[in-house]
Amino acid sequence: MSLRGFHILFIVASIGLCAFFAWWAYGQYQDNHAAGYLATAIVSSLISIGLVVYAVKFVNKTKKLSAFSAIVLLLLPKIGEACSVCFAGDPTQKASVALRNSVIFLLIVLLGVLALFTKFFISVAKRSELTSGE
Repeated sequence: MSLRGFHILFIVASIGLCAFFAWWAYGQYQDNHAAGYLATAIVSSLISIGLVVYAVKFVNKTKKLSAFSAIVLLLLPKIGEACSVCFAGDPTQKASVALRNSVIFLLIVLLGVLALFTKFFISVAKRSELTSGE
């Protein structure tokens, strides 16, 4: 996946998290009628809308950039070559092994952080259901 694809993925994930948080805060407002929950729901909704606008602008802007990059790579193929570490012919070199291991480690950290965010929001939703049932 390209850097553009990762960026779009995280924008979509952020939109989902903000929308979920707005929905949760509005549910809490309906139960408790506390102004803080209503303000949180409104701010989270506005942030979600802002992220949607940003995502649309980003996709439109990078479409042109992607086409330009493809043309440049066709005309100047040397620019598209990998660096000496990535392009090393021997994948058992220390630099290649270290680079691969660091990428794998960072992916594991990223997945762990996303899993913790998911667990947090699920636990918040469960706690709100338990407290609203009383």
